[in-house]
Formats: sequence, C-alpha cells, structure tokens
Amino acid sequence: MRNHLWLIPALAAAVAVAGCGKEQMPGTTAADQRPRTPGGSPAGSALTPADLDRVRPAAQPLKLALVVKTRNNPFFDPMIRAAEAEAKALGVELEVQSPAQETDKEQQFAIVQNVAATGIKALLVTPADSRGIVPALKQAVQRGAIVVNLDNRVDAEAARAAGLELAAYVGADNEAGGRLAGEEMVKALGGKGRVAILEGIRGADNAEARRRGFQSAVQGKLEVVSRESAEWDTAKAYAKFQSVLAAHKDLDGVFCANDKMALGALK
Repeated sequence: MRNHLWLIPALAAAVAVAGCGKEQMPGTTAADQRPRTPGGSPAGSALTPADLDRVRPAAQPLKLALVVKTRNNPFFDPMIRAAEAEAKALGVELEVQSPAQETDKEQQFAIVQNVAATGIKALLVTPADSRGIVPALKQAVQRGAIVVNLDNRVDAEAARAAGLELAAYVGADNEAGGRLAGEEMVKALGGKGRVAILEGIRGADNAEARRRGFQSAVQGKLEVVSRESAEWDTAKAYAKFQSVLAAHKDLDGVFCANDKMALGALK
C-alpha cells in the first residue's frame, strides 16, 4: 500500500492558508505554490500550533473537510489516518466524508456541496470525476473555502473555464508510474508479446495518465490487444478479464492500473 505521508504537508498547507485568510494562489502544483505560515516559513515543514494561535482565537478551531472517493478502497485508509492525526496535532477540526462507492460521482458532488455549506475554511478532495466535480469546488471557493486537490487531478481546462483557483495539488506522477509498469512488462516478456489493459474510471485524470504512461512504454514493442475499464473494482476486473481471456487465448500479460483490479485479474 502506498505511503501517504505526503498528505501531511497538504493538510498543513490548507491550515496555513485558511488561517491567514483566503489567498489567491493560481496554479495547481504544490511545488511552486507553497503557502507560507504567518511567520514566513513554508507550510508543511515548520507549521506549529503557535502559528495557528496567531491567526485564529483558540476557542474557534479551524474547520476543514477531507472528501475522498470511498472508504471501500483500502488505498484511502492511510490517507484518512494521516489527515486525522495531523489535524489533531495542529488543533483543527477535520470532517471526513465519502460516497459509498468510488464510481458514485453524483453523491460525491452532493457531499462537497453539503460540507462547503457548513462553514469549512479548507477542503481537501480526491475527485471521482476530474471534470464533473468542478462546479461543486467552485461553490466551495465562493463560500470562502480554499481547495487542495489530492491524488486524482482536477481537470485543468474545466477549472480554467469555471474560474476555479485551487490552492495546491498534492499527489503522485501517475503517468510516470504507468510508464514504469510498461517498462517492466517489456522486460518480463522479452520485448515482444500481446497484452491487455485494465484501466480505472475513464475520464479520471489518474486513470488516463496511468494508461498513457503504460502505452508509451510498450509502443512498438508489445501489442495492446484489449483495453477495458474495470473502474478500480475487483469484481468488475474479474468479469472483464474473463471476457478478455476468452477473446485472446494467446494473451501474454495484463496491466492493471491499481491493486484491486490486479486481484480481480488474478482470480
């Protein structure tokens, strides 16, 4: 399971910006848009409870919300634990919510709308739908919250069209991860063979990036004979892969874009 210590500076950054008032921070990368604490140090590295005391009364702790895709995927468990631990250390209130299923984009949209209406100062979100979530995030900003995008990127074009400014993006380089997987597949198959792809939710930035990375690495070396979306789900991956195997009995390998789908393919 991937380590989620990267969430700690993300939460600290959200607290720092929310505590100092809603600052304008164009762009979506954590590296070049690092909020500063009231003392001038980079958020996420030297933020202390004393910093927070200078920007809000002790009797009124800052309220933040973390909205993940689902609690039914163990990928998000360490993310939630890290956020809750850091919130406790910083002395802020953190509400964690999620839809029941990772594919329930509409429920996540409604959750974001609802938590934004409670007066939160910062929202950390892993969007199920990179484009569809934008109007809800825009509403959160209009209500006075800053938004930190985690893991699955908000679509940059949709954000620009809506006039949505994100405080930061914190997450992995999914395209590089897919490319590494492709390179390993090429090595394992000796540079030739027929492979399939089980990808995540189509239209989600992380799913598309992992697929692009894999395909770029195997292009001209391996033949991709099938692409199916199993939407990050084990049962769906099992069903999809059974159909793939029936159609391609000479298949040499399969790239699964997350661990749950890999477990489904292995059944």
